[in-house]
Amino acid sequence: MAMIELDIEIQKKEIKEKKKFKPVRFFSCCIVPILLLIGGGIYLFHLYSNYSKINQAKVQVEISKDIHKDQNGIYLSGDNSQSGNEAQQYRLEHASVPFAQTKWKDIRDMIHEFGFTYPVNTAAISENADDTQVWFLRGNGYMLYISIYQSKDNADAWYKSQQSSLDQYAASPGTLGKQKGLLLQLINTTGIEFPGSEYIISYKGYVFVIWYEIFDPNQNPDDAARINYMLQNFVFL
Repeated sequence: MAMIELDIEIQKKEIKEKKKFKPVRFFSCCIVPILLLIGGGIYLFHLYSNYSKINQAKVQVEISKDIHKDQNGIYLSGDNSQSGNEAQQYRLEHASVPFAQTKWKDIRDMIHEFGFTYPVNTAAISENADDTQVWFLRGNGYMLYISIYQSKDNADAWYKSQQSSLDQYAASPGTLGKQKGLLLQLINTTGIEFPGSEYIISYKGYVFVIWYEIFDPNQNPDDAARINYMLQNFVFL
């Protein structure tokens, strides 16, 4: 009987020893996999960050290459405004330069995906902070301005929505920068100091309104030629 009780005590002791917490085994079975999982996540995040940085660097390099394709080319960025220097602005606005001596500058707006060329030595350029309004100042007015509106409307729908304020114009199909839209021309220019026409073009979620002054080719042939050159070199990217 004593032997049986001794056996029972031994078995109880063995069971207790089996249930006893073993830190090494617990660490190897539970903690190590968790640490490996965390370490793997950190490593993958590090790889992704480096990949993003490398790709971004490549993008910047390509942009830089594109910028330097033409030494006269720049990107529209809000830094081209000359309105802060009134003396220079006045000099450019009133400069008397033959068309053949015009110096041209190419500008690309990569956000709204369009570009243009303007006479850097005969017009002052100014734009608002988000580059949705660009003016080319000339004389006592401006020779051309660009307004950009975010809209899904096509040119016809946009014109109809604004028609009450454009009733002095006659609309007809027009093409600018190989994009079809509308050309609005004044019905009567009598008494208008700065007569002009404008294009309405819908492109990639934006409506572009490009107004330009109609210079008399007999009185101002150089500015008339410059306007034609600007319109011919207007592009959608």
